[in-house]
Amino acid sequence: MEVIEQKISDLVRAGELDGISGVLNSSANQKPRLVIELKRDANANVVPHLYKPDPAADHFGVNMLALVDSVPRTLNLAQALSYYIDHQIEVVTRRTQFRLRKAQERAHIVEGSSGPSTCWTQ
Repeated sequence: MEVIEQKISDLVRAGELDGISGVLNSSANQKPRLVIELKRDANANVVPHLYKPDPAADHFGVNMLALVDSVPRTLNLAQALSYYIDHQIEVVTRRTQFRLRKAQERAHIVEGSSGPSTCWTQ
C-alpha cells in the first residue's frame, strides 16, 4: 500500500495528476484503505485516471507453484488451468464412484431383507 501511496504522491508532485491535495494511508487491521483528498475546485472524475499511470493496474507477479505428480513445479497460466481441470474431473469421478458403491451396498442390504425368509426348512 505504501508503494501505491508513494507512486500517487510522486505523480502529484510531477504535475501528472491535477486536483489531488493529499494522499493518506489509513490502513488498519490488515484492511487496506487509501484516502485521496481532492482540492476544492477539483473534479471527482480524476480518480479513474489514477489507474492509468500506476504500474499496479498494468501487471502483477504471481508464483504459480504446484505439486504435479508429487513434484513441485512452476506453471504458467495455461498449465495451471489444465492441471486444475484434470484435478476437478478426478474429484468428481471419485466422488461419483464412491456414491455409486454406497448406493449399491445399500440396495444389496435392502433387497436382501425384503424378500421371503428361506431360513426355515422342514
